[in-house]
Amino acid sequence: MNPLKENTINYFTEFSLNYANGITAITACGALILTVATFLYLKREYTLKYRAYIDTTINLIPRIKNDGFSIDIIPRNIGSYPCEVKFSKIILYIGDEIYPTPDTKKWILIPPNVVKLIKPAGHINKNGISKIREKKYKKNKIKITYDMDVKSIVGRFKDNISYKYEIDVQGETAQVLFL
Repeated sequence: MNPLKENTINYFTEFSLNYANGITAITACGALILTVATFLYLKREYTLKYRAYIDTTINLIPRIKNDGFSIDIIPRNIGSYPCEVKFSKIILYIGDEIYPTPDTKKWILIPPNVVKLIKPAGHINKNGISKIREKKYKKNKIKITYDMDVKSIVGRFKDNISYKYEIDVQGETAQVLFL
């Protein structure tokens, strides 16, 4: 047999084997990249699905005999799955005076789209409102601040959110302003 022909056949045989191994390696790398991308996408979807989405509002309820009003914090779960909340550092500032509210010790379960939980945050009587209106304090404002710890029922996704609201009592009716 011709040595040139034999070298050519060996060359093509070796090239064929190396080419197949190269294509297999490239395909394996592509499959690995696709697997990692799928895993990251599914992890993000899982996180967003079970993450707690809580919105809070401040409700002012007039007291009996027009003696001021009570302040309530109302959390609402706007997500698709239940979650748990815990309130802490609830402080009501009336002018220069500070009134803390006891923290919630236990986690409170909140189902989705149900507004039944009301956390009392304090009250403002007629005397405090008149002092604000007559500007008898250095700071003639009513503010409420609080922290809310939120966690999903899975327990992996936790968040701490701080809120500040100002309550304007200068007009006929009190208004709550988000700060």
